[in-house]
Parts: sequence; structure tokens; C-alpha cells
Amino acid sequence: MGRNMNESELKQFLEKYKNDIEYFRPENELNSIILYSRIWDETIKIDLHKLTKITEKEILIMLCNGKNVEKMTRVTGYFAKIATWNKGKLAELKDRYRIENKVQTLHERREKNE
Repeated sequence: MGRNMNESELKQFLEKYKNDIEYFRPENELNSIILYSRIWDETIKIDLHKLTKITEKEILIMLCNGKNVEKMTRVTGYFAKIATWNKGKLAELKDRYRIENKVQTLHERREKNE
């Protein structure tokens, strides 16, 4: 996450954040891109010539307006900071099954069966 990138690499990187970050190019400016963060309601404009000097991490920092962001998760009813977790616990978090999509799928199945 610390290396510089070109525009196609940026698009590939942003694919992970497609629900949170919008990418577009202004029609009247061919040498710049616009990124909009839905989470932070922040918009940044990046000159394509400068893109090769910016890292992925710097882009994410710009989009959250430099705010100090702590990653947290909800575990058994309470929120916990994950900064102090060991590798095993972080791997468990990464592998954790997200239920919201399955609930929607189950609801859709019930509608189909009715």
C-alpha cells in the first residue's frame, strides 16, 4: 500500500472501495481525476502528473481529510479497536463471515417461494 501508481493501478486499487469512493474524470480537464468519499463526504482532485508521486495510503488519508481513523469491529455486542490485535485475531477478523448479504438472500428466497 506504500508504492506510487498510475491511473489504471489507481482504478484497480479503488475497486476495493467501489461502495465508498467514486472515481471520475472531469470532461473539461483531461489531466486530472476527481475522487469522492461517500463516508467522509470529501472530494479531492488529483493532477494525473502528480499521481505517480502519491501512494495509495496518501490518497486514503486525503479522502478522510487527514482525520485519525481507528479501525474497529463489533464483537459480541461491543466495539473493539483492532490496532492491538495479534496476527491470529486479525486473520480471524478477515475471514469472518458477513451476514448482511445472506439475510437479504434469505429474504429474496422467501419472496420467491410465496
